[in-house]
Amino acid sequence: MAKTRSMHRRSVSRKRSYARRVRKSPCRGKGPAACRGRSGCKYTKGKKRTFCRKSRNHKKMRGGSVNVKLSPANV
Repeated sequence: MAKTRSMHRRSVSRKRSYARRVRKSPCRGKGPAACRGRSGCKYTKGKKRTFCRKSRNHKKMRGGSVNVKLSPANV
């Protein structure tokens, strides 16, 4: 049987660090409006729940193509 994330044993110090970081979050216990009002925060919706996502917790997507060939008409 494959191990799920909850089955894996985590170190006590790692658990404490995570709990400390979550507790000191400025959006903790507040609604979506408070989260949206802060810079660097975004209220997002996942498959199971909605939550606050910090700007450092997601990758920025770049739009467009980097290698664009110029045709004679565009030059």
